[in-house]
Amino acid sequence: MHKPLHIASFNAENFSLLTDRDYSRAELEALDERDYLAMNPSIYNPNKDRDKIAEIARIILENDFDVVGLCEIGGRETLENFTRAYLDSRYEFHIQEENSRRGIFVGALLKSGAFPSARSSNASADFSRNLLKLELGEEGGDLTVFVVHLKSQHGDDR
Repeated sequence: MHKPLHIASFNAENFSLLTDRDYSRAELEALDERDYLAMNPSIYNPNKDRDKIAEIARIILENDFDVVGLCEIGGRETLENFTRAYLDSRYEFHIQEENSRRGIFVGALLKSGAFPSARSSNASADFSRNLLKLELGEEGGDLTVFVVHLKSQHGDDR
């Protein structure tokens, strides 16, 4: 008998969390706002408000999701910082930083220990942002999950 999976998909909306070193949550939240924002030099994708980051973490932890697909993630460093500081490393992350002119990607969080094996890759497709393919389970083959930000840049209804 298989245990039911709890899967979520969430548009984290321009979620960047770039820092100058590894911070704990308490250290991050104790920083002056100006110092916190100054760690991310991007004028286009600044660090996300810490209250919003804390709320995203609360929802994930409270619901104990096995898989969380995330849209609009500001890269590997963001997910690394988020999982360490806000999710107490209870999740591993997957992201393929390809096919984005703006540095905004899709990523996934997998509850640590929920799957005996997990592989991720960028799946080729005609999307304006990348399509993340997760192969989960024994040898990464029991379940395939795709994470994509469906936002067409082609216009019309395509």
